[in-house]
Amino acid sequence: MKDPHCTKHGARPLLICIAATLTLASGCGSDIILAPTLTVTPSQVTIFPGQQNLAVSVAAKFDKHSGPVVVTMTGLPSGITAAPLTLASEGSGTLHLSASLSAGQEGFPTTGVSSNTSWTADATVVAKAGSTKLTVPLPLTVSISNPSFAPAVAAINLPILSINTNGTPIVSKTTDVSGTVEITSADGQTTYLSDSASFHVHGTSTAGMPKLPYEMKLADSIDLLGTMGLQCPYVTSSGKAICDKSKKYVLLANYDDKTLLRDWSASALANAISYGGGYLDETPVPSGNSGSIPTPSGTSAHMPWAPHSLFVELYLNGAYEGNYQLIEHVTVDSHRVNINELSESDTSSSKVTGGYLMEIDSHQDEAYVFHTPGGLPIGLIDPDFSPDPEVPEQTSYITSYVDSAENALFSGSYTDPQLGWRAYFDEASAINFYIVNDVMGNVDGGIFYSSDYLYKDQKNPYLYMGPIWDFDISSGNVNYKPIVNPTVPWMQTQSPWYARWFSDPGFRADAVQQWNALQKKGIFTNWLASIRAQAASLEQSQANNFARWPMLGLEVWPNPEAVGTYDGEVNYLVNWLNLRIAYLDSIFNNKAQTSITLTLPSGALTAAAPVTLTADVTGGNGSFTGTVSFLSNGVPLGTANLAGSSSTLELVLPAGSDNLQAVYSGDANNAMSLSTSVSLTVAASSSVRSKASF
Repeated sequence: MKDPHCTKHGARPLLICIAATLTLASGCGSDIILAPTLTVTPSQVTIFPGQQNLAVSVAAKFDKHSGPVVVTMTGLPSGITAAPLTLASEGSGTLHLSASLSAGQEGFPTTGVSSNTSWTADATVVAKAGSTKLTVPLPLTVSISNPSFAPAVAAINLPILSINTNGTPIVSKTTDVSGTVEITSADGQTTYLSDSASFHVHGTSTAGMPKLPYEMKLADSIDLLGTMGLQCPYVTSSGKAICDKSKKYVLLANYDDKTLLRDWSASALANAISYGGGYLDETPVPSGNSGSIPTPSGTSAHMPWAPHSLFVELYLNGAYEGNYQLIEHVTVDSHRVNINELSESDTSSSKVTGGYLMEIDSHQDEAYVFHTPGGLPIGLIDPDFSPDPEVPEQTSYITSYVDSAENALFSGSYTDPQLGWRAYFDEASAINFYIVNDVMGNVDGGIFYSSDYLYKDQKNPYLYMGPIWDFDISSGNVNYKPIVNPTVPWMQTQSPWYARWFSDPGFRADAVQQWNALQKKGIFTNWLASIRAQAASLEQSQANNFARWPMLGLEVWPNPEAVGTYDGEVNYLVNWLNLRIAYLDSIFNNKAQTSITLTLPSGALTAAAPVTLTADVTGGNGSFTGTVSFLSNGVPLGTANLAGSSSTLELVLPAGSDNLQAVYSGDANNAMSLSTSVSLTVAASSSVRSKASF
């Protein structure tokens, strides 16, 4: 618009003064103040949770302004801060952005599987000089994938597995990509494997996550884990310890399991449960049958089998992908599921009696799927009729046999040894399968949703439960099922077969016998110690992994918590398992009943202020040992030892609505007890959210 103070001088054009973005002084000509400017470099920014002091260059120019220019930012995601910057009226400087470990949580969904690794907020740089304000948009991306990260050579202490597909991405579950694979020692001095191979994406829900799991098929069969130094408990006739020769192996990503250890832990427990010698033994094959008891040892010795594994650092086409678990796949083999493998020509009545490897699987991905009378979908893993044509004699036999077994289990005479379930199922394998799944609180396996394997050998009337598989969503790592709480019933009530089995007094008595044998011989104690030892061996690799995938402090599906440290995640896992074992021990054994009361401090609670929780145990035999754990919405917050009959724990509660409970672990004479839930609201703090150290 025109300044009324400006006049026309001769033929000179009229001076137009723009007021929308300029602050003007009176007068014209040399008295005009030039438009202020604000420059921000770069024009967009990516930050990783936990990253500190990310530099953003800012230059400002406010002509003839003598005061300071204050630079701030607005629209920042949660957990990201930018310290205010003060500049001269014509000056430049650096804004430093810092992100907490949980920065940007609102952009990462926790209600379902997501492949998203980033989201962008509409942040703005604001410069104020007196009453004048300038703004520059600065899109700010929060990312939980850092593909440019590669660990230093000195920071690698695990075997290195390198896949080369000449740049072709591995993105499909059904289309194989050809390439090569090489595995060397951490120092590169020893080569364990150098072979051509094909690769495809493995898994169901995990196949939709950013860090993909893979299945690889080698050109040659090899005892890969044994070659790499793993001591499996199987031996050849010459006395040499071996694992298993195979072409197929799986590379588990463990993206949603921040301990990287839940699958490893389940296998470690399953392989520690022996047969005989004080433990339940497998049912002898009845006389008149020429079959034998399947055993993965490949000899007459009865031994357990669950997948063995080693951890590696994975590189794909030269790029570091993180820590992976190189694991044996569940398959028919002399040192895995050791049953007679059927061929297409095996159609006689004697040969079709086995061997079958099956999976209770709601995904129904197998070529042949049948449904039991109770509605369970069971897919045939082996024999595999893809792409081979179905053999009707085989599918008809196994469908009818499993149907008969389930009918016997749910019949009125189900407890009868000849007419009931015992005529069809091996009890020891069913109980061992139960113990591993229920101790681990396995979500999918515990409800017979998926990954529940069973098999039948030739000329052997029994169905064997197992092997175990797929435990990433277990041990409290779930935000959509009640088993996030380690003190709730699970497999005994949620699995139709196990609910029925546990209604049989004989089965229940045998399950308690097996449980107490494991407790007495220290299996659980040694197992928990082995988890901590394995975690310690991964300290360097986990640091590499979470530099590549910086999401330790974020909840991604199905996490109910995100402590923010690897050691904290391991503590959460072990604490959860300790509580689960104590809970199951209490329901299996008649111990003196106890009660526990939770007391909270009076007054308002704030997320930034430490809170002391107190629990008192009463009842029982009056002499208590053990621990007390405190739960928030079923998630363990921490554990403290009893001092007499009382226990206290100081921690920081997360903001929001909480239902707090205290759990007494019980001891050799006193039963576990759970306090009444106390509801409370914790006010948010103006500071960055702090999380309890598990």
